[in-house]
Amino acid sequence: VDFTDLPGSTTYLFYLDEAKTQPAGSNIATYPVDFSVFPQKYESSYNFTAGTAAGSHGKYVSSYNADGSGSTSYDNSWNDGSTYSGTSTSTADGTYKWSNHSSFGSVSFNDSGTFKSDGSGMAHTDSSDGHATDFVFNADGSGWGKFSGPEPGLPAIIRWDATGVGTITYADGTSEPLPFFMFGGVAYAGVSESAVTTTDRGTLNSSKTKSR
Repeated sequence: VDFTDLPGSTTYLFYLDEAKTQPAGSNIATYPVDFSVFPQKYESSYNFTAGTAAGSHGKYVSSYNADGSGSTSYDNSWNDGSTYSGTSTSTADGTYKWSNHSSFGSVSFNDSGTFKSDGSGMAHTDSSDGHATDFVFNADGSGWGKFSGPEPGLPAIIRWDATGVGTITYADGTSEPLPFFMFGGVAYAGVSESAVTTTDRGTLNSSKTKSR
């Protein structure tokens, strides 16, 4: 590896051999020299041309303003065919928005959302295999969500109050309580983790579908 560190930039050059006669790619980062000057722009890119990572490449670009607002974009491709790209923005009043697209093998995924400084917001995910999730969050902690997909019992609707206590209603109109529903982590009352993350593309695993 060759390493060069200059004001405003850092460069890594990779090689396959110790003698550095066979180039294998690079990783280059640029950043402000004076961090008191705005707007500030940061860029990082990588490109592997040889070795086990040959063909993988990507770039990140971020910009920040003095009022706290900013934006980020990213575009990555790996030599196994996987991709990940997207954008995000933040405003001076604390509103954050994002949109991502990824693909793994024959399946592609999208996710997007908006959150405000008061805790309210929304989030959406969908995948090319027919699964989708939607969540709406209120500032008081209450909200609702929808799980869609080809499994029995879907689409299903979840509603919860400010304390996290909620109910899930299935496609056939039946419902059951969710004593401690939480978004983005541990799941309770028969709803698996996949119901509140994109791990299983929004698939709902509960008493109305096949449990693990």
